[in-house]
Amino acid sequence: MRICAMVFAAAVVGFGQPAAPAFEAASVRVIQAGSPAPANLLAEFNFGPLNEMEDVVEAARKAAGISEPRNPNRILLPFVPLAFPVQLAFGTLGHESVHLRGPDWMDDNSRLYTIEAVTPPGATGLEAQEMLRNLLIDRFGMKFHTESKPGEVYEITRDETQPLKLKESTGPATIAPPGFRPVRDLDGMPTFPPGVTRLAIFSTHARLQTVNLPMSEVVKFISSALDAEVIDKTGLTAKYDLLLDFDPGRNLPPAPNIEPAPPLDKALRSLGLAVTKKKGEVQVTVIDAINKTPSENQWLGVN
Repeated sequence: MRICAMVFAAAVVGFGQPAAPAFEAASVRVIQAGSPAPANLLAEFNFGPLNEMEDVVEAARKAAGISEPRNPNRILLPFVPLAFPVQLAFGTLGHESVHLRGPDWMDDNSRLYTIEAVTPPGATGLEAQEMLRNLLIDRFGMKFHTESKPGEVYEITRDETQPLKLKESTGPATIAPPGFRPVRDLDGMPTFPPGVTRLAIFSTHARLQTVNLPMSEVVKFISSALDAEVIDKTGLTAKYDLLLDFDPGRNLPPAPNIEPAPPLDKALRSLGLAVTKKKGEVQVTVIDAINKTPSENQWLGVN
């Protein structure tokens, strides 16, 4: 495979079943093909991976000239393919290739949507994700199931025989300056501007640069590069700036003029980390059905 008006309350409906968590208000719009996105339009959501990249979000808002404070109860997903809200709803953003399967058209950038919603005050990130799942079920007829599949599992731990050489972050993350174009280094790999989190993947060389991220988020990028489950068992709690070059072992078309990188275990060992590869079970969410056209906005208070 890069925000309804039902009140969320502990009401009891039907046969004594609690009401499914729902947004206070929501709107879903299909974007007409070829419609230009408005200037300075940014996604907003206070759950999921971007919670660990708050500095990046604020830098993007500043660069876009947005000065008003963010509403913590607002979700705005503008001009996005349907894969984006689906990934958010299941918490697979950044490692969806491992944990999510669905129809290919969900990634089609020529078929875009805008979803706006408001969560009840005090709603947690997990509750907001469930509300988004319920919205996709109600409006797009989404059906899904979860299954386990045999797969490779990587566990990253501390290598106690080596000193820890991770660099703790000393400043906020930023965004790439306007018009930035990466240049190639001697290995043929793109260079990234300082202060930004980026991942580039080629058949025998992956480059990961992370800024101000905990290991729990770093491993998600490694997971995407390997296309496999990666588990953080380092016990590290700080946030780090990291530059890591490694061979992702992916069956991708060979890239010309790209030098191979060292194996992941060697690359991690240089940082004082270790990786263990084993056979295991990977949990996968399978989207069985989802409609391209949502049902009409029907809830009270919906625009």
